[in-house]
Amino acid sequence: MKKRMLVLTLVFAVLGCFAETLPLKGKVVWQTDFSDETGVPKGWLVEGGIWNVENGELVGKATTYRSVIQGPESLKLTNFAMECDATVLARRDDLRWFTLMLRCNRSGKDGYVQLMFRYNMNTYSGCEFVNSWMGKKERQWELLQRFKIDWCKNFDDTRRIRCEVQGRRMRGFLNGKFIGEHILPSINVHPGSIGFMNSDCTVKYDNVVVEELPEPDANYLDGPRDAAIAVPLCVAHRGDMERFPENTLEAVKGAIEMGFDYIEIDLRMSKDGVVFLLHDDTLERTTNGTGQAKLKTMAELKELDAGIKRNKKFEGMKIPTFEEVCQAMPPKGKCMLMLDIKQSECIKPALEMMKKYGLEYRVIVGTWNLQQADLARAALPGVPVLLNSGKLSFTDAELRTYVMHGVGAVAPSTYTALPLSQARRHTLQVFTWAQNSPIAIRKAILFGADAITTDYPSVLKCTYAEYKDEMFQ
Repeated sequence: MKKRMLVLTLVFAVLGCFAETLPLKGKVVWQTDFSDETGVPKGWLVEGGIWNVENGELVGKATTYRSVIQGPESLKLTNFAMECDATVLARRDDLRWFTLMLRCNRSGKDGYVQLMFRYNMNTYSGCEFVNSWMGKKERQWELLQRFKIDWCKNFDDTRRIRCEVQGRRMRGFLNGKFIGEHILPSINVHPGSIGFMNSDCTVKYDNVVVEELPEPDANYLDGPRDAAIAVPLCVAHRGDMERFPENTLEAVKGAIEMGFDYIEIDLRMSKDGVVFLLHDDTLERTTNGTGQAKLKTMAELKELDAGIKRNKKFEGMKIPTFEEVCQAMPPKGKCMLMLDIKQSECIKPALEMMKKYGLEYRVIVGTWNLQQADLARAALPGVPVLLNSGKLSFTDAELRTYVMHGVGAVAPSTYTALPLSQARRHTLQVFTWAQNSPIAIRKAILFGADAITTDYPSVLKCTYAEYKDEMFQ
C-alpha cells in the first residue's frame, strides 16, 4: 500500500510540473483569420509602417524602425491570451525582430508588454519579455527576461506563437512548447488590447485568437525565483579574478563553475601568430616576464609564470592560448565568451577557433572601434558585437552608425540613465564595466543594465540573490 501511495504521489507531482508548462485554458472572446478584410482591418490603428490584408493575411512592412498596429479598441482585457501564426517574409539585414503586444492602449499612458522574437540585435538570439511605458518625454522600454531558443534556423517558417498575461504573470509559447514565464511589474497590470510590432522586417500574421483567462489564484506568484525575477547578465571580468590570477585557465574554469553567463577575456597575438590571453601589452604586471608580449613567440610566453605576481600559491600557472580556453568550455549550457579584442589581427583566427569547437553561437566580440566591428562581422556574419565606446553619452547619428555596422550593444564610460535611454531608442543593449560593490550593482540593476561586468563574482552573485529575495517580500 505504501509503495502504491508513493507511486501515486510521484505521478501527481510529475503531472503537476507538466501542467505548469501547458497553456492556460481560457474562453475564446475574439478571433479573426482576416479572410473578409481588405486594406487595414476594420477597427485597427496603424502607428507606423505599412499594414494591409493580403490574400487573407495581415502583412506588416517595417518602413521605419518601429512599425506598429493596434487591434480593436473595444477589446479591453486584463487576463487573456493572444495566439497567432507569424511568418517572416523579408528582412532588411541581420538586425531584425517582431513582437506580439498585449495590454496596449491608444492613449499611450499605460504600459504594455511584448513577447519579442529577436535575432542578432542582442547577445542572445531568441525570445524576450519586454515592457514599455510612457516616460516624461518619450516612450521607454525595458528588457525583462531573455530566453535562448533556436527559433530562427529556418527564418521564414510559419510559427504558432502564444502569449498569456494573468495578473502579474506573463508566459510565452512557441509552436505549443513552453518558452518561459516572468513576473511583471505592477504598472503592467491593467486592461488593454492587442497589437503587432515589426522592426527591419516584413511579417505576415494570421489566425489570431484571443482567450479571456480566469483571475489568477492567490498563490500564483509562488514559484522559482530565478525564473520570475530578471536580473542583468553576469559577466566575469577576466574570468574569476577574485579567486585566481586574471586571464588564466584557472580563472576561466572558476567562472564556469560559478555559472556566469559570460566570461570576459582579453585576446592578443604572439609573434608566431597564436592567439592568447593577456590584458596589458607588456608582461611586467601579471607575469615574471618583461617587454612587449606581441614580440614573444607562444613557446616563449609559455615559459613565463602567470600566477606568481598575484600570490606565491599560484606559482606555476601559465598564460593560456585561446584554443585551451575553447577546449575548457562546457559543450552545453548557457556559459558564453566575451572577447575583448586588444589586437585587431586576433579577430579572424579567434572566431575561426570558435567555429572549430562549435562555439560560434556562444560569443560576443568586444570591439574598440567600428573597424574592428566590421572585421568581426566579416569573419563570422551575424556575430553579436559590443562596442566599448568610451563615451559619456551618444547622439542619435552615432547610434544609427553603430547599428549600421552591426553593433548590438554598447558600453559607455559611465552608467547613467542618459546613455541607457539613448541606446534604448535604437534597441541597443547596454553593458557596464567593473561594478564591484553592492551599491554599484544595485544601481545598474535599477537603471536597467542588460549585463554587469565585475571583478568580484561572489559579490555580484550575493547581490543578485538579495535583490531577488527583496522583490518577493
